[in-house]
Amino acid sequence: MYHEIRIGIACKPKRDADFVWGGLSSIAVYIATLFLLAKEQRSRRELGLEPDGHSAVRLLLGALIGVAVSALSIAITSLLLGPIRLVPSTSPDAATWLAVIASFLVLSCMEELGFRAYPLRTLMPVIGVWPAQLIVAVLFGLSHLVFGWSWQNVVLGVIPSGLLFGIMAVRSNGLAMPIGLHAALNIVYWMIGAKDSPGVWTVSVDPERTARLTSFAPLVGTVVTLLACVVVARWPPRRQEQNEPTL
Repeated sequence: MYHEIRIGIACKPKRDADFVWGGLSSIAVYIATLFLLAKEQRSRRELGLEPDGHSAVRLLLGALIGVAVSALSIAITSLLLGPIRLVPSTSPDAATWLAVIASFLVLSCMEELGFRAYPLRTLMPVIGVWPAQLIVAVLFGLSHLVFGWSWQNVVLGVIPSGLLFGIMAVRSNGLAMPIGLHAALNIVYWMIGAKDSPGVWTVSVDPERTARLTSFAPLVGTVVTLLACVVVARWPPRRQEQNEPTL
């Protein structure tokens, strides 16, 4: 006998509202960023906002890394705390898939523009890379409290993920990879029923293991995310002419 549970992060608005909110917010943040850059006589390339011919490839690569990190977290959780099963729950049609992917992409774009562009790139020369990364990751986590996320989700999930996004932005010299990574993580959690709307599967476990899984699964996710931070931090940075980042 298995018991269905949710092991993910707090709920968000519906997909259509997500897309509108994310799209309008992305535009607003981008315009505000351009205003600040013009005022300070800085270029978009300095913040990783200048696309090039490989931006789409980096976006896809970031998404693949996001899927790998999510799959590893689920696999280790099942090995240590499970076993867990992914039980088919719905069969989303093409329109649903498109809406989910589009909404998570624009939301990820908005958050990466808001945290890993101007704030991170402005702080780094002043206080150093790692202090800037930590400050931006904490601010990223605290911002989620406004939308009703719990302290546990913020501390164990959002802040470590924000640190990973920031490290990837710096090592890849742009925002395409962290946007892809960010969106993929959210899409995978939607797929396993850990978001506000039904995904593809529901996570099921033996009832006797439910409490342990609920208590310790977030810790497994935190450890996997921090290990991913270490791996990404050891990558050689992507070189650009004049050492300027591009999207």
